[in-house]
Parts: sequence; C-alpha cells; structure tokens
Amino acid sequence: GELAHHAKEWHIYSQIDLHEEAYMLRMASILHAIEESMPELAGIETEAGLTSGLSQDDVQLVIEDDAELETDLILELPLTLEWAWELVRHFRNNGTLSNSSVDALATLAAARLGECPNVMHLELPPGAGLTVVGDIHGQLEDLLHILDTCGSPNDKNFYIFNGDWVDRGSQSLEVLCIIMAFYLACPGKVFLNRGNHEDRHTCASYGFEREVGRKCTKQIFETINSVFIVLPICTIVDDKVMVVHGGIQDERVTLEELGQCNRRVFKGVPISSTMEANMTKKEYRLANVMLGALWSDPDPHVHHGVQPSPRGAGSAFSEQAAKAFLRANSLSMIIRSHEVCKTGYETRFQHKKDTACPVVATIFSASEYSKGMHNRGSVMRFSKAGPGVVDHNSKKKRVFEVPHTSLSFFVESYSHRESNTSKALNETRLSLRSIIMSKRDQLAATFARVDEASTGMVSLEQWCGVMEE
Repeated sequence: GELAHHAKEWHIYSQIDLHEEAYMLRMASILHAIEESMPELAGIETEAGLTSGLSQDDVQLVIEDDAELETDLILELPLTLEWAWELVRHFRNNGTLSNSSVDALATLAAARLGECPNVMHLELPPGAGLTVVGDIHGQLEDLLHILDTCGSPNDKNFYIFNGDWVDRGSQSLEVLCIIMAFYLACPGKVFLNRGNHEDRHTCASYGFEREVGRKCTKQIFETINSVFIVLPICTIVDDKVMVVHGGIQDERVTLEELGQCNRRVFKGVPISSTMEANMTKKEYRLANVMLGALWSDPDPHVHHGVQPSPRGAGSAFSEQAAKAFLRANSLSMIIRSHEVCKTGYETRFQHKKDTACPVVATIFSASEYSKGMHNRGSVMRFSKAGPGVVDHNSKKKRVFEVPHTSLSFFVESYSHRESNTSKALNETRLSLRSIIMSKRDQLAATFARVDEASTGMVSLEQWCGVMEE
C-alpha cells in the first residue's frame, strides 16, 4: 500500500514537472518570436568577449588585471588538470572566479568545441572506464560528489557529461566552469553533449541568464552562449552505444542526419509556421531531428512509432521506434538523461529475454531535485574488458553486459544532499543532548516543582514549558 502510494505521488509529480517544462518552453518560444519579429533588436551586434581574439599571453594579462575580489581565483594558462582540481577546491570553499577567467574559459571551450562534429565517437581502450553523467542543473554538491567518487579523467578514466548542467539550481555557473575546465584540461578524455537547457531562450526562462548577470556580466552570458551553440549533439561509444540528452524524433533518424544538423543556427524551440516558411524541406527535417535529440522521451504507453511529446517539443517514442532506430544504425543501446527518476536511473524496453541490458536507459544525476519528492542521483559507470578492468562483482553491483560489445556497466546512485542533512541532524541531536546533560540537575529540580502531586510525571505541555525556560 505504501509503495503504491509513493509510486502514485511520484507519477503525479512527474506529470507536473512535464507540464511546467511545457509552459516554460512556450515562454522561450515567445522570446524567440519577439526576436524574429523585431530584427532591429535581434540584429544588434553584441560586444566581443573580454578575451576573444587575443593570444594566450594577452589573455593571461587580462585575467590577472581583472581579479578584484579576495575570493577571486584566476585562470592559469596553459590550463592544466591540477588547475581544474584547484577550481573544484576553490568552489567547494565558496570561492569565486574572476569575470575575465570565466570569459576565457568559455572562449577557449567554444573554440575547441567548434572543431568537433555533431556526432562524436569514443573508442574506449581495453581496461578503461567511462562515467556517463546526466542532468546536474546547477547542483554543485552533486557534481563535486561525482568527481570525488569517480576520480580524475585520464587515459583509463573517461567522462561524458550529457547536458543540462545549468538552470534551476543556484550554482549553474560554477558547475559549467568546472565542466569546461576538465574538458579543456583533458582533451579526448572528457566529452560534452548538448542538453535542451544549453540554449539562450531556455536559460532566459529558467534563470541561468539572470544568474550570470548577477555573478558576472551580460557580456559573459553571450560568450557562454557561444559555447552552447557548438556543443555536439551526441557521442557514440565503441560504435554501439549512443549517448544523447533526449532521444530520437522518430525511427527514421540516422546518424548521418544528426551529423548534418546545423547546430550553430539551431533554435531550441518548436518550429513555428513562420520559421518553417523560411526553410527548405531538408532544413525543416534536420531541425526537427535535432529538436528530438534534445527533447524526446521514451514512452511505454506509445505502442508504435512516435507521438507528440507533452513537453511541447520532440517526441514520445515507442519501443518499436527505438529498436528500429538501433537496427538501422547498427547500435545496441541508447543512453539518455532529460527525465528525473526516483532512483536516478530508469530502464525502458528490453532486447530479448536472454539479456538484461535495456534498449534505452535514463540517467539523472541531480539528487533531491524535486522539491519535496525525494530522488537519488545516479551515474552510469562503464568498463571495457581488458587488463586492469574493475571487478564490478566485488562491489556487489548489478552489472549489465551491452550486446555486441566488450562493454559492461553498473549504476552508482547517491543522495548527497540527503547524507548532508542526516549528518546535520545527528550533529544537532548531539548538541542538544550535551546541553540537556549540562543542565540535568536544574532540569530535575524544575520538573519536581512542576510535578506538584509527586507523580514522577509531567504533561507534554509542562515538559515543553520547562525545556523552553
């Protein structure tokens, strides 16, 4: 009964969350429509970033001159893994990053990402591991926990950050800076995929633009947006596992189509009739393909093909559509994020009875995300057979073998905020116990005075009065 009650509550919350996102998407669409209808505003040239177009030596001088606050950390070039971990320690201690350092990080990240194709490929070395991180949404504590647990990126330890790093949470800028720092410090070891929240209009609706304006400047938000528009759409691991933020627009989507999408001009909102009128048939198709990659969800209630998503963008795709897409593209599995899960991990659709590996898996890494409906965060940890591979069974984790690959994975879940809350409550209890014991004699005398009939008992109201006194 209680489990069924919690399941019903969670379903209701999930539906509310979907409708909230649909509402915010409409707001983002309105902002986009205003820009389109007022070209005199949309056409305004924004100032170049503080550090764009400068040599690395010149960038360093600008950064050093810009540091004003005692809490400011400044970027050191060339950017190293040691500095990335220094940034982690700095933010853990409530430090800040100078404006020009944020701008330089974003400028350097945009330049490197701009050279990447839409569809990235990662071939894991034998014996290597990979951590797939889902939505973080500005929850710095969760990102720090993941890095502490899963370790530093290196030749045997890879990461894919699968989008939605910003919005909702209050430390989106810090989360984004850490992810960019590790991406720049560890080329070829850290991969970044775009989420539906890595978008100018979505950030304007959900708060990240305001956060950047409060902590830095509007100009730096423009530099950050130059990172968003060049983020790859997906990453293919060992030619068989597709890691993408949302999913597929329909079963006809191909990796070739994803590779042809113009991510730099993509508008992360549903395509209006006005937008469609200015597109060729192919441009319209590719824009929808990319929209589906960022916004779609698997839906067990859709029995064939796809249906329009209740989010207002992308599709709700069926098991049949997912399997048809995998077959057509010679893939074994889709890993996506985008949806909050009670345990931080959820499977959809199975291959066959002889394998436990799902067709689609959702990974969500922001714990305690849902304002009263407690959820755990999770990451997926892959390993590839070979020397030095981790023995997952020794960790008592359920291990899934990915069909037609040498890959296996397990799910690492946590509730970082929950553990902090429990720790704080325990500390409070111990503190109260210490106070009570230090006043034991005084309390005993007062209770005896209140207990006029010498019964050895007091009422709850009398007890509260004495304790308050």
